[in-house]
Amino acid sequence: MKNQLIVFLEYYPAYLQLPYCIYLLFYLAMYKVLPSSFYFGANYKKHLLEFTERTLLIYGCTSKPGIHEIINMASRKKDPNMFAQFSYAEMLYYGSISSIQQDIPKAYEYYKLAAGQLINPEDDPADSHLHPLALWSLACIFMDYHRKKPLENCMIEELDLLTERERLALAVRYAKTAYDLTGSAGAANTLGRLAQMNDSDIEGMEEIKEQYALEPAEKYFEYAAGKGYVYAFNNRALAELRLVFTDEAHAKEHLRNYKANLVKSAEQHEPWAANRLGEFYRTGTVCDNSSGENACLRMKNGQNGQRIII
Repeated sequence: MKNQLIVFLEYYPAYLQLPYCIYLLFYLAMYKVLPSSFYFGANYKKHLLEFTERTLLIYGCTSKPGIHEIINMASRKKDPNMFAQFSYAEMLYYGSISSIQQDIPKAYEYYKLAAGQLINPEDDPADSHLHPLALWSLACIFMDYHRKKPLENCMIEELDLLTERERLALAVRYAKTAYDLTGSAGAANTLGRLAQMNDSDIEGMEEIKEQYALEPAEKYFEYAAGKGYVYAFNNRALAELRLVFTDEAHAKEHLRNYKANLVKSAEQHEPWAANRLGEFYRTGTVCDNSSGENACLRMKNGQNGQRIII
């Protein structure tokens, strides 16, 4: 049971974050121990135990004293706690705590601190100040900067000095490092999104993918979905939807796969998937605008003779 829970927490790190840290509190209260398989290097172990003892077991993560303690541990000059830095970065990024306003540029700085600044390929992660999932968070920022909410209109001077290609190269590097070190389902999903890009999206993307030996996107999505990562089901659904329109000989199969992935995501209460699934049931229509055109197919006899039988 303990080993299963450890594996669960490794693959679903959100349960260490706000407001899910209560699950870890229950675990620690029952067993008073953290198995070695959960650690990542000596510094990781030390900081995890300190974070647990000074916040989770006393205040929790969302109380005012708990937040105050997290900020103190994150910003102290001597041996700042990487878990506190990562948690504070999450608070700043999402603005999910009433006493802390959303501040993405500041969150970016704390993610960097939790990740040991911008690590060099020659660094030995086991000996460094490195929260592996902070690397994944940075990868997401590099990938979505000026492309997707909440980063569409964000201004981070350091990132504005980089080209889009340079940011995406960093995104691949950081996500792959996080994935290789931890097997994170979230990092795998991010790699899947990056692997879907090609030179038509950004010049030089194929070269970046080759440099870091990225696998096909579906392999990463399949891995992440196998770990129950909800957004991987969404990405698999979108991939199947595109194939409905581009692989007409197998449209029926792709449509069933599209629906199946939406169901799996909606069953985990993911609102985007639930809405798409509801619209599918309500209208019997699927639409794909990934090519810039809003192409639609109706699942029963419709205009222009378009029809797919499920």
